[in-house]
Amino acid sequence: MNAIGKLLPVDGYAVKLNATMPVNYTMALSHLYQPLIGIEATALYFTLAEDRHIQRNNTPQTHHTLMSYLNLPLDRIYRARLKLEAIGLLKTYKAKSEQMVYLYELQPPFSPSNFFNDAMLAQLLYHHIGEERFKRLKHQFITQPSFNVERDITASFQDVFQTFVPDGKAIVNEGDAEASAASPPLENVDFSWMRRMLKQRMIPVNQVLTPQNKTLIAQMMSVYGLTQLDLEKALLWALTEDNHIDASEFQTACHDLFKATYPNQPVQLAEKELSATEEREVTEPPATKEEQLVQRLETMSPKELLEDFSSGGRHPNKI
Repeated sequence: MNAIGKLLPVDGYAVKLNATMPVNYTMALSHLYQPLIGIEATALYFTLAEDRHIQRNNTPQTHHTLMSYLNLPLDRIYRARLKLEAIGLLKTYKAKSEQMVYLYELQPPFSPSNFFNDAMLAQLLYHHIGEERFKRLKHQFITQPSFNVERDITASFQDVFQTFVPDGKAIVNEGDAEASAASPPLENVDFSWMRRMLKQRMIPVNQVLTPQNKTLIAQMMSVYGLTQLDLEKALLWALTEDNHIDASEFQTACHDLFKATYPNQPVQLAEKELSATEEREVTEPPATKEEQLVQRLETMSPKELLEDFSSGGRHPNKI
């Protein structure tokens, strides 16, 4: 991915927090997110999270500040930013200003329990760190009661309150309101085709294609790059006798189908390769002195930049 020219040291940035951080967010980032996005993206998140405490009146700082904090050139900071955006930890906006200013809106990471309940993130972590480490982390983060529980007697909302709806429409509880920002869109899956398949087999569609199950199907399709036919096989394999999807069986079936096609291919997050157009942009030398300067600033480390300044802006062997 071509990161040259995307950011300049003089570009400003301000930091905003979308919601309150979970108490154990540092543990979630270090142990659950970092294996997926790498140490540079994790360090950028921590730096921005602390930055918001020292920014007064939302006065923007320059990206040269980030270069100094992280000791990274801007092209690597830009790549780290993209990883945070893709995994659902950051939203980026361009502010209306005389100079270029970015607003970085931090998104709180999932709590460990919600992370492991997100099928896509949990499955990716499993493939990145291996089964043994995954099980150990899950056991450490999600502790079970040490005593025997006979039954759940907690009162539900419906037990205590009555809700009045003027238009007579029922209120549907969609479950946990916290959803994965990293989840792929449901439009990636042809659910109309899947509905027809279920109807032909006399399987209750609404019982199988619940909102939660549709999210799971889209996530597994994205993780393993499955076809519609693969999804049909996995879905039928995971159906219980009473026509419900066993989520664990479905994930296992999807993984088995992937391994049957790609027996030696690991499942891990990786940056996309450059397209042909982007390749040309990287290989073609800058045409003007201004473009040469931009490219040089993007790839210089803070140490090199300071050396340039100390030598009057004309460092040996540089532009």
